[in-house]
Amino acid sequence: MKSAILLVLIFINTSLVMAVPERNKVMRLLEGRHWELQEGPFKRLGEGADQRLREIADNTSLTNYLRFRALIALSLYDNEETGAHLERHARSGDSSFAHRGFSVLAVDFPGNGRSTGKAPSDIGKLADWVPGLMDDAGVKEAKLIGHSMGALVALECAVRHPQRI
Repeated sequence: MKSAILLVLIFINTSLVMAVPERNKVMRLLEGRHWELQEGPFKRLGEGADQRLREIADNTSLTNYLRFRALIALSLYDNEETGAHLERHARSGDSSFAHRGFSVLAVDFPGNGRSTGKAPSDIGKLADWVPGLMDDAGVKEAKLIGHSMGALVALECAVRHPQRI
């Protein structure tokens, strides 16, 4: 009876340890000269890959291109931890985006977050709002990165305003 209980405990403990993929597996997906974001390999890593990506993005001892790629790959994971992490990076003075030659403008949509005003009623209206924001900021062209609803707005904006995105 004691060996059966011990076996169950070891099995449960092992599965908890294996929930987060090994860091080197995630790193291999981020490295390489001809890297491009592909959802399949990251999703095959299983639960906890987003946690590893956040750790890599925050590791200042790594080269900036790896940290930048980790931030890009986080866009595949739609959860609150990822959203908060991306926002923190975008708003920080030490953003990996800035180290890759990008100026970062992190905004809340009208009526959301820290922004005042009336929230537009649909994604299309928000997508049409973005070029006005860009004009106000003096930005002619931009690369948009969004999380959750922001990703939908970024895609719709690219369709409606391809000359700007």
